[in-house]
Amino acid sequence: RSILEDRLEDNEGRVRHAYQDSEGFWTIGVGHLIDARRGGGLPDFIIDLILQFDIDAVYADLDNNLPGWRDLPFGPRLALAEMCFQLGWPRLSGFKKMLAAVAARDFQTAHAEALDSSWADQTPGRAREVAALFLKTEDDFHA
Repeated sequence: RSILEDRLEDNEGRVRHAYQDSEGFWTIGVGHLIDARRGGGLPDFIIDLILQFDIDAVYADLDNNLPGWRDLPFGPRLALAEMCFQLGWPRLSGFKKMLAAVAARDFQTAHAEALDSSWADQTPGRAREVAALFLKTEDDFHA
């Protein structure tokens, strides 16, 4: 680390969440302005790094909690990963009937159970789109 990095962190602090600076503008990390009112934001490469970090965490959650999920057809794997990203594993684990249907490779029932949820009531468009993935194969994505 450089002397400048140390000094900036000492003076700005290191904050792992968005916070309002002394002037009320949204900031993150070590004084990184993200408030659009002042032209702040994250560069694309940082957004990409965060997204990959989050996807890796989703895969780890699924690996730890659903052994064999990687052996499922492409569509159901994609559905589980997207649901885990949106909901987090603790909430996804509450989809007991859906997960049991996935384990039985009954993807029609998994689709129906995903839609029979408060998640589907809260985000109906996304839920319909994601649940439909249970019925798709990899070929459906290359057509």
